[in-house]
Amino acid sequence: MAIAAGFAMLTGIALTLVPGLVSRALLGGEIAGAGIGVARICGLAMLALGIACWPMPHPTLAGLRALLIYNLLITPYLAWQLVRGVTAKVLAPAVAVHAILTVLLALAYFSAERDERRLEESEVVLPPPQTADNRGHEPKVKSAAQ
Repeated sequence: MAIAAGFAMLTGIALTLVPGLVSRALLGGEIAGAGIGVARICGLAMLALGIACWPMPHPTLAGLRALLIYNLLITPYLAWQLVRGVTAKVLAPAVAVHAILTVLLALAYFSAERDERRLEESEVVLPPPQTADNRGHEPKVKSAAQ
C-alpha cells in the first residue's frame, strides 16, 4: 500500500509542478491553457489520495479500497491509450505498474477484509467477571456505629 500511495503522491507532485513534462512523458502530447490548470488540479487530487491512503501505522480498508479503485480505473484507461497508438516514453511502463498494483492491492484488500470479518465473528461479548459487588445483591456496608 505504501508503494501505491507513494506513486500517487510523486505523480501528484509532478503534475502540480511540471504538468507539461508529465503529459509529454505519459501521454506523448502537449497541454496548454486550461489543460495545465486541470492537470494541476488532478495532481493535487492525486497528492491528497496518496496522503490519505498512506498506511500509518497500518493500512486501512478504506485506504486500500481507494487505491484499488483508482488503479482499477486508471489501468484500462492507460491501456486504451496504448491501443489507440499513443507513443509516449513512460506509457507502457505506467500501464504495467498500475496493472501490478491493481493485483497487489486487490489481494491485500480482500485479505484484510477477510481478516476483519473473521475478527468480528470471533469477538465474543463476555459478561463482566463476577465479584462480590455484582452477584445480584448489594454489597454489605459497615456503618460507622458497628
